[in-house]
Amino acid sequence: MLLIKNKLLIVLMLITAITGARADVIDEKAAAAMEKSIEESQPSSSLDQEKPSFKGNTATVTTEVGHGADAYVRGGKYSDTNYGTSEHIYTHPSDLPDYREKDYFRFDLSGLNVDPSKSADAPVFSFTTETKFDKLGYNLYILNDGTPGDSVKGWEETSITYNNAPGNNLETNGFLTGDKNGSMTLIGQYTLSGDIGDTLSLTFDNSYLLKDTNGLVTLALIRTSPGEPSDIASKESKFTPPSLTVALVSEAVPEPAEIISVVAFLAAIAGLYFGKKRKSALQAA
Repeated sequence: MLLIKNKLLIVLMLITAITGARADVIDEKAAAAMEKSIEESQPSSSLDQEKPSFKGNTATVTTEVGHGADAYVRGGKYSDTNYGTSEHIYTHPSDLPDYREKDYFRFDLSGLNVDPSKSADAPVFSFTTETKFDKLGYNLYILNDGTPGDSVKGWEETSITYNNAPGNNLETNGFLTGDKNGSMTLIGQYTLSGDIGDTLSLTFDNSYLLKDTNGLVTLALIRTSPGEPSDIASKESKFTPPSLTVALVSEAVPEPAEIISVVAFLAAIAGLYFGKKRKSALQAA
């Protein structure tokens, strides 16, 4: 809304400069119509509440943006328990189902012009540590596009569990991969170290994003090294939420519908002003 107000101000300044008219003679109804026209011309987006941050030709989307979500699931007797609102996302490999924990992160990239070329900058998945990471092994997966779970309702933060998590292999510390049950694809293996509060970043090949067709990307994380559970900050924590940074084709440009609305409004205001001026001249004559 603030952007629209600023655009209106610029338009009014242009009209004032072109016609010599004062801003207070601009018809208020016309200005209101312009504002409504611009608002209606904007495409609706799931990014309206929390928005991506931009730097150069990249955009960073957190799990707070749009239909983003983050959660961990736990096996064994906790298989039907949901932990989606927890401030913590635990990861723990274990042969004992009760202690097996896996992580899910969904990022909403809809509305972003993600660079489709294989040579684009590598996507970066980042998160904040809440426990010390000392050379811990991790595997990162992506939920394959179009498979069950790859939708807004495919998994929900407040209802995901070990038993219903998409792509989860209920019998092991891993996920369903391969040709037979290919819900997930392994996209990276990492050894991570960091202190509490550090941001750790995992890059992976851009080609894995090229297959996306709905703007929703679910990443899944498991730990491969033994030891006590490790803890990642969720979007409910005091730390920065998990994020995904992607390369864009170019900086955003005005939508054609918006440009047409501005031009139409300028024409209407100019006609209104000069019409009033002509009427005044005729009355004076």
